[in-house]
Amino acid sequence: MAHRATKNQRVVLPHPDLLEIIRRDIDNYEKRIALQPDRHQRIAALTFLIKHLDALDHWVRDQMHAKSAKAVLSNEFLPQLGRLLSAQAMEQLLGPVAWGISERAIESILGQPYRSKVTQVDRVTESARQSVAVEAGPILFAKVISTLRGPLERALRMEKGHRGGRPPDIKRNHVVDFLARDWEGKCGSLPPGSKTGPFVGLCNEVLIALKLSTDGLEDCMQRTLRRLRSTRTRAP
Repeated sequence: MAHRATKNQRVVLPHPDLLEIIRRDIDNYEKRIALQPDRHQRIAALTFLIKHLDALDHWVRDQMHAKSAKAVLSNEFLPQLGRLLSAQAMEQLLGPVAWGISERAIESILGQPYRSKVTQVDRVTESARQSVAVEAGPILFAKVISTLRGPLERALRMEKGHRGGRPPDIKRNHVVDFLARDWEGKCGSLPPGSKTGPFVGLCNEVLIALKLSTDGLEDCMQRTLRRLRSTRTRAP
């Protein structure tokens, strides 16, 4: 049965721009699925990647406070990592960072279009990002590993869960996952898991707008949020 909002549930109508972003994301997701090898090969590849990321993660955590590890990483690796990560990505990993940008530079950046703003911020913070990466030391590397591991672990769980029976609704699942991450990015925390809360209402409205099934939405939402919360607890 389709989910219907209750009388006390505040339903947030999806913005057209968000719907278009999700449509493109679903199209890209389907293309990636179509190009993938068979299930057994996917499971083997995902298991291999997770195993080696875990080994790297264990080494970094064991050496977190060792001066030798910081010395090894600080020489070339951490500055390069800081150069590659955007200012926004570093703040998502480390929390708020004082970049030391002058007021004049900020004023010039604010007057630029969005894409230009991002480019300008990364340009003026490049040196600071390298310094912050070296200062953060191995913990930044550990957070990057944890962030990379999350999507691989989710994909592996989905592959192992395909054991016959009713096939999973991958489009519905993908939309709920997308919206949960979008909510977290905008609000700073994962959405509430109530079956009558605003998040399930948002998911319902988006799925209807995209002409996708809402069957099993509440259970899908709660599974998705449990999985995302479990991955967050792994972060150092």
